[in-house]
Amino acid sequence: MAANIDEMVKVLVVYSTEEADEIEVRFRMQKIMCARKKIGSGKHGNFLLAMNNFGEEIYVNPEDEEAARVVIEQWRNDKKEEREKATEDPQTEMAGKGSKMLLPRIVAGIALVIIVALYITHLR
Repeated sequence: MAANIDEMVKVLVVYSTEEADEIEVRFRMQKIMCARKKIGSGKHGNFLLAMNNFGEEIYVNPEDEEAARVVIEQWRNDKKEEREKATEDPQTEMAGKGSKMLLPRIVAGIALVIIVALYITHLR
């Protein structure tokens, strides 16, 4: 087992904390220990890059590199399927949102009619 990140192998660079969290969880499920390092951090890194969170590098122990690459490939395939499904189903997604908004719109419309009716009767 590697003692520090300098003895580990970089297997992936991601550009969001969400993606880094996802891959870390997958590694843990496979009992692969990993370390994360913000891009730009380190001895000679750019402080501004690290603060702006332009991504993270993911490191694993050398003996886990092959297993980690299999996990990464599966993660990439899953992400690709998610993107494809999202582009195939925009109409279904919008229809679901539209039907969820129908009841609040009806209630708001009825409330508006009641308020206007009360206002008109109050003027007389």
